[in-house]
Amino acid sequence: MKEPRPLPVGKLQPNKISDAADFLRETLLEPGEKQSATKPTPSLDTNTLDEVPNGAWYTARHYFHPMTDDELFHGVDGTRPPSTEKPWEIYNAKLEGVTPGFRIRDARGEKYVIKFDPVDFIEMTTGADVVGARFFHALGYNVPDNYPVRFRRDQLRIGENVEFLRQGKKVMMEQADLDHLLSKVPRYPDGTYRALASRLIAGDILGPFQFYGTRPDDPNDDIPHERRRVLRGYYVFASWLDHTDSRAINTLDTIQQIDGVRAVRHYLIDFGATLGSDTLVPKQVWHGHTYTVDFLWGLKEIGTLGIHSADWERMHYPVTPAVGRFTAETFEPDEWKPSYPNPAFDNRTIEDCFWAAKQVMAFTDQQIRTLVRAGAYSDPVAVETIARVLIARRDKIGRYYLSKILPLDRFEVRSGELRFRDLGGGGNYSVTWSTFDNSTLRTQPMAGQNSFRVPRAPGRWLLAEISDGAHNAAVYLHDNSVVGVSR
Repeated sequence: MKEPRPLPVGKLQPNKISDAADFLRETLLEPGEKQSATKPTPSLDTNTLDEVPNGAWYTARHYFHPMTDDELFHGVDGTRPPSTEKPWEIYNAKLEGVTPGFRIRDARGEKYVIKFDPVDFIEMTTGADVVGARFFHALGYNVPDNYPVRFRRDQLRIGENVEFLRQGKKVMMEQADLDHLLSKVPRYPDGTYRALASRLIAGDILGPFQFYGTRPDDPNDDIPHERRRVLRGYYVFASWLDHTDSRAINTLDTIQQIDGVRAVRHYLIDFGATLGSDTLVPKQVWHGHTYTVDFLWGLKEIGTLGIHSADWERMHYPVTPAVGRFTAETFEPDEWKPSYPNPAFDNRTIEDCFWAAKQVMAFTDQQIRTLVRAGAYSDPVAVETIARVLIARRDKIGRYYLSKILPLDRFEVRSGELRFRDLGGGGNYSVTWSTFDNSTLRTQPMAGQNSFRVPRAPGRWLLAEISDGAHNAAVYLHDNSVVGVSR
């Protein structure tokens, strides 16, 4: 499954998004399409098999092609952390964002963004960023190649003409500035520093993309983003990892070579607000339950005078330095909320969520632990705590979404029968067969055909309608092959 070769792009203008403006626009104006409650608008980036083809937005990975533990652990590459043969050269100080950091060049000439944990929560944010990137890579998204690193002060040297913000003014970075920056980040008892090293994404950087509309100067960006399953289904993945910062500012477009053509590839970046981390501090109790500004929740609180509080408001949430605040007890898959509204999330359909949920359920307990270990947490209890919560949240996602739709997938014809994978645990399914005219879309029932054995109809299109009594799916066949699925 692959998208057609992209059209080449010319010179594109970088896109800049103000974090504050994006927050106000998404909260107050609610841009993009509005999903219909009676006639849901389907996603437009799927093929006839109801899957998202490989392309600039997405690559089918773990669910479709099971990854080994080693592949899961290493993520994008996993073999290119910054070399420690020589000191890292700081060539650019991080002048934006909420955490201190800078860019380095190692002995091989590779470039990395270096980011740190908040001073009282060593490993929390950097661990979440590494683990989040590993999960989203396995789920099919384009993400940075992230590494947890540990180093001493003498591993750093300042390059020439490095600009730095000192008391709000741009100056040339000096040793005292670097010492001041490092004084605000945590260290281990042996004096070493912990950081995230994110290898720079290749290509001509264009900046973030929005979760609605299209980029008018990109000929390949012809589907409104709120109509893309890969962005709608991202809701389920974000809810699983509690990625409350899943917004435009944490995306990136870059021009790369795709199938030998200069085209735009779309990335998710910055996962420091996943799991129990909110980047600078642990997650607050309301994270994942309400928007930062949530008018409906506020009205409910006012209307009940705060008497009927939600379960999550009454829960005690333990906080630990490496984990932050991460729980599964009050997690409700379809009620989870990011920090503020996301148009693609708001336009999701049950078909989009099923596509995502089946991928979530493909991760075994052991594979989840393998992915969490990539965060290089020094305390095994932190690994087990995060993994245990992710396993519980995974199970809730499966129970909820697989009960809302016919939970069958991987349709194929084998030994003359229509076979499939039952993701719902073994239901009682019935099937009826019809011939199907692909030009007029008319069907003709085939009497007496009510088993999963494919009827003989040489040269004809066939339609198998499968039901469990509550939900239905249609499977289209031609020349003894499955060519279409509709849920």
